[in-house]
Amino acid sequence: FNYPLNKRVVESAMAIITHSDFVKDLLKPMPMTLLKKINHPIFRIAYPNHSENSQADIDLSNFKFNLLSFGHIIPNKKIDVVIDIFHKHREYFRDVSYIIIGDGGDYLSKLKKTIKALKLNNIRFLGYQPIHTVYRYIEKADACINLRFPTMGEASGSLLQLLSIGKPTIIVDIGWYSELPDDIVVKISPEQLEENL
Repeated sequence: FNYPLNKRVVESAMAIITHSDFVKDLLKPMPMTLLKKINHPIFRIAYPNHSENSQADIDLSNFKFNLLSFGHIIPNKKIDVVIDIFHKHREYFRDVSYIIIGDGGDYLSKLKKTIKALKLNNIRFLGYQPIHTVYRYIEKADACINLRFPTMGEASGSLLQLLSIGKPTIIVDIGWYSELPDDIVVKISPEQLEENL
C-alpha cells in the first residue's frame, strides 16, 4: 500500500467492498471477514436540451477533430503529458481542439500557465460545469482522454459515463482499467506514456 492510511483502514475493517479485481487481489492477503467486488455503478443522466444555451459554449467548427477530458484535474490524469504532445507536434495538432472540464488546485493553475506560455490556443479549460453542459461537450467530442498513472486503485465514474454513450476513449492499461474489454477502449502502456500516446 503506497498510502499508509489505507492499510490501517483495511486492517480495522470487518468487510470490504471494492470495484475491481485489481484491488481485490491486493487485499486478499489481509485478514478480514468478507471481501467482495461489486462493479462501479453508472447512473444514466438525461441528455441536455439542445436548444438551451450555455455560457460555456465554444465554437469548435474551425477544428477537424475534438478531444475532451473531464473530471477532477489531478496530476495522475497526465493532462500535462497531453499538453506537451500538443506543443511538440504543434503542426500536426493545428486542427485539433482539446477541451478540459473540471476543477483542480495547483496542478490546474500550472497547466493554465503552461498553455498560456506556449500559446496553445486550441486547448481550453472550462472549469467546473453542470453535468448537462459536460454532456454537450461529450457529444461534440470525436474522442476522449481518460488517463490515470499511477493508479490509486480507483475505478472511474467519468470513464463509465463516456463509455455509456459510446465515446472512443484512450486509457492507460493499468489497474482497474486493464480489466475493461479491449474492444471498448484504446489502451496504452504506462511505460513511455508520451510515446504511446
